[in-house]
Amino acid sequence: MKVIKAISQRIPVTCYLSAGIGMCLLWPVAFSAVAQDYIPATNAFNSPGCSADELGGVDIGITTVPSPQRANPEWKAIILDSTQPPHLQPPQVLEGFVLPTPNDETSESQASAEVAEEDLPWTHFTHDWTFKVLPDPNYQYLLSSWEPFPGETFPKPDPYVPDDLFAGLCTSKGGSVINNECVVPREVCPDGVTGTTCHHIDMEVEWDNASLMEEHEGRQRTWGAVPEFVWSAVGDRVWLEGRWIFDCGHPGTPAAAPNSTDYVKFSTEIHPPRALVTFRLNHTVLDSFPVPRVSAPNFPGRQSFLPVTGEPAILPPDAPNSGPTQVPVTEADIFISGNGGAANDICSIVPASCSEFGGHTGAIIPVNDRNYVFDIYPPGTDYLGFTTPNENGNFGVASSPDASLQWRIVDHFNELPDHACGGDDKRVCVTVDPIICPVDFSTPPPDQTETSCPPVPAHYSSFCRYQRQLLCQEHPGGLG
Repeated sequence: MKVIKAISQRIPVTCYLSAGIGMCLLWPVAFSAVAQDYIPATNAFNSPGCSADELGGVDIGITTVPSPQRANPEWKAIILDSTQPPHLQPPQVLEGFVLPTPNDETSESQASAEVAEEDLPWTHFTHDWTFKVLPDPNYQYLLSSWEPFPGETFPKPDPYVPDDLFAGLCTSKGGSVINNECVVPREVCPDGVTGTTCHHIDMEVEWDNASLMEEHEGRQRTWGAVPEFVWSAVGDRVWLEGRWIFDCGHPGTPAAAPNSTDYVKFSTEIHPPRALVTFRLNHTVLDSFPVPRVSAPNFPGRQSFLPVTGEPAILPPDAPNSGPTQVPVTEADIFISGNGGAANDICSIVPASCSEFGGHTGAIIPVNDRNYVFDIYPPGTDYLGFTTPNENGNFGVASSPDASLQWRIVDHFNELPDHACGGDDKRVCVTVDPIICPVDFSTPPPDQTETSCPPVPAHYSSFCRYQRQLLCQEHPGGLG
């Protein structure tokens, strides 16, 4: 699907795409082996960067707590254009699957997709909506790497030290006692390898939530950024674009060398996004809120349906399954916004004092400086290349001689947060009308330089092809 020339500070739409067969979703990235140059975690110290002080925390006698330096700054923007300030660095595209639920997840674990239980109040207007993404191979360069701890062995410091005390000390450093020596083994990477470098295998995406939740300090729909209709969950695919950062709050240094800058594991994130597209796999076509709600918003009415299903069939009263045919579709929930919450403020991503960077910049950044281009694939797409090979950089799509490629667009304007576009309310926002461009495998993947639709393929309607979407925004007066 393609979208072009829109006028808005927010793009809140859902697009349903059906090709009349099986189901899956998304855009072109080959799942073949790709050589990666991961960004070193030590780059988090590059100015203006994360603090190198008290990486292992502060000892308060009975325990060790995180140092205040972990929030000075809380995030470090990765500098790609030295002519631009940290908060206006070129946004990066990320695409992949939301991380599946780990087998060993417990109630204490951070879920693959959730609203954060705790966030620093001076760098968040609301609690973040956060989800973890397994990047497609072409985007794994966004992940960070680090030098694994080589291990160490040290003897009992004094023969009179009780064995159990020494064992406790050794265990606290990640080792075990062998022949009166504490042996801390070499670090094993997350992928099970003991190589010269390790790398993270997933990355987080975080954005101030704008749900209907009431957290006693104000409705999240009022002060938040991203409404729940576009929230990504386990099993979804995503396309997103936003600020590429290091999270300074979690150095990840080994217990045996807690303050060493050599072994930091700072992870990268997209925080905040400016564009998020969530692709729901194997979804039937449903209203965003199909069940009547006590709280706003409430959108009563019949279930939506695609042209391919026709009008709901009028069946005898005793006939089962009356109503629209439930056809599996690619549901693409699309949201683009310049509101990144306090994470957009330059003072959240540079060390104190931020006055040398011009002081506070606020929650809103311009998003009308580029097009947003992505592909939406129909049902029958083979994202993992199991049965249908990739072609010309595109995912394989199972063909069908009688497939009819159709789509429907649903506007979610009423679900925008109150301060969505930088004004006092969302009345200053204007929803974008997407432009849809049918393409096939002869069209290469988008590279974000597109300004119009490519030539229409001669036979696209006979096959299960994908759509590509391009979104462009103008500035109605609240984005600064």
